[in-house]
Amino acid sequence: MRSLLILPLILTFSSPVRASWWNFSNECDKKEYTTKVLTEKSKPGVLMINTDKATGSGFVVSHLKNKTLILTNSHVIEGAKTISVQWLDGNQDKAKVVLDAGGDSTLTDLALLEVYGKEGKVLKLKKKQAIVGGDVIAIGSPRGLGFTLTKGVISSLREEGKIVQTDTAINPGSSGGPLINTSGCVVGVNTFKSIQEGDEGLNFAISSQTAQRFINKYLGSNKKENNIEDFKDENISKENNNKPTVFGISTIQNSENHREVLFILKNSGAEKAGLKINDIILSIDGKPTKNLSKNEWFYLSKGKIGSKAKLKVRRNNKDIKLVITRKDISNLNSDPDHYENKGLAYLMKGYIMLISEKNKRAITNYEKALEFDLPNEKKISAYSGIAFAKGKLKDFKGALYAAKNALKLDPTEKDSFLYQLMGQIKLDLKDNQGALDDFNLALEFNETDDRAAMIYANRGLAKANLKNYKGAIKDLEKAFELEIASEQQVSILTQLGRIKGEIGDHQKAINSISEAIKLSTNKDQIAILYNGRCWNNLKLKIYQSAIDDCNEAIKINPNNFMAFANRGSAFSAIFMHREACFDYKKSHALGNQLAGEWLNSRQGKWCRNMY
Repeated sequence: MRSLLILPLILTFSSPVRASWWNFSNECDKKEYTTKVLTEKSKPGVLMINTDKATGSGFVVSHLKNKTLILTNSHVIEGAKTISVQWLDGNQDKAKVVLDAGGDSTLTDLALLEVYGKEGKVLKLKKKQAIVGGDVIAIGSPRGLGFTLTKGVISSLREEGKIVQTDTAINPGSSGGPLINTSGCVVGVNTFKSIQEGDEGLNFAISSQTAQRFINKYLGSNKKENNIEDFKDENISKENNNKPTVFGISTIQNSENHREVLFILKNSGAEKAGLKINDIILSIDGKPTKNLSKNEWFYLSKGKIGSKAKLKVRRNNKDIKLVITRKDISNLNSDPDHYENKGLAYLMKGYIMLISEKNKRAITNYEKALEFDLPNEKKISAYSGIAFAKGKLKDFKGALYAAKNALKLDPTEKDSFLYQLMGQIKLDLKDNQGALDDFNLALEFNETDDRAAMIYANRGLAKANLKNYKGAIKDLEKAFELEIASEQQVSILTQLGRIKGEIGDHQKAINSISEAIKLSTNKDQIAILYNGRCWNNLKLKIYQSAIDDCNEAIKINPNNFMAFANRGSAFSAIFMHREACFDYKKSHALGNQLAGEWLNSRQGKWCRNMY
């Protein structure tokens, strides 16, 4: 099999908030739908919720990476030990709570659930206040009667628009379902009805603006703004335009399994917010930090430059609240001479150098950090940083040595990133079985799915190099299902096209390559893709299509000797021998040794002697 291009290790994820799933405007008010159409379009995004305590409803608000986020009421899942959801098609999935506002008041009767995989349809929340008098529908599961529709109007807005009053029937079991206007936008989260004697048509929903504010707390803490670099990509700076925007602190997991602050970068958002060394961080934006792995903690603490994070901190046995504004830390003072704890200062400076792509300086600072008496967790971070930087510098043996040193410090370390890094290094060293073993461990220990696409893609390459083509295709297709940038989609589709072509599944190879051509913006890559599609068309004996594709490849890159060779084969198959011979000779002149060997053989004599 021809050598496979190594996929980029970094996969930049797009925004987790997806666009509306049918063609509504940003404000969902440009077109109105009949109740029948509106119901058909809305139902796939609504679901039944069953717990060991109660039943209720919910609806899909986002597809985040390879997970589905579901909004419901806090009281629906209160005290539940098990939660399952049922979709319109009858399928069921287990769900877990990722954020709970507590339900202490009407406005906090909200909760977010998470289901693995992309399920259901995203229902868009209306950005502006609902209009009093407007028609609405509610979809839910009253008394467990799934996907029941009721219709009414918005009667009034309460509590400065935060609560929507409606005469639409909201019965027990409908709590947590959507209240939808005639343009298909969710204007509220159904929550309760008045149960006082004589009250009719008094039903209430939490406004879409209040719900969106709640959702943003979760999305803001999980949005991946900075990405692990690809140490095989020479133009990584073009892909990594985001600045490092963590808190500017170094923490360690304490005996109570919370994150304890060991180091604070001067002038960072953490220092300005009043965070102090030895503070114990209990939660960020309402999400507990207890038992979080290093990777989970890292992604929880990240966010956009200027974004704020609400921290609950324990200091001297007292719980306090702080608000940290995230800053670009790359230009802050990281000179170890200005810090009491020089070991951690060198570690922080190494990290800043690494994500600023100053790899030699990163290695120097990490090695300097290791001269100090650091906790094992921090030594592992230093060795991992050295391994990553050496990989970027193509010192793969040195990178592997550093990664193994990290594991020696704690042989039980279940660090997904570390095993992923070792797998990538072993791919570069042609140790495909070793790479496969490490990628298997990386997937086993991966808690956040933030790097799942990268791991699956690279494991697919290891399997392909081991000639496990079926397994390679499965892994690459799995990677493609996850949210990744278009450039990485092109890389994966290219690999799928190559592998499928090699195993003789030429039509599916053409399908993958065609998708890649549509997505790619890189001319050199497009030329390679056209040549690949030309070759597969040639194998299917679709000669004119093969010629057309090779023409495109040659037009983009006139030095593509393989495109000339493949076009020559297509010309020969349709008895255009003069054209074929020209292409064979041109391919040889451009450096194709195989074409030269053929021309000098008995088989190539006819062409060799042709004018």
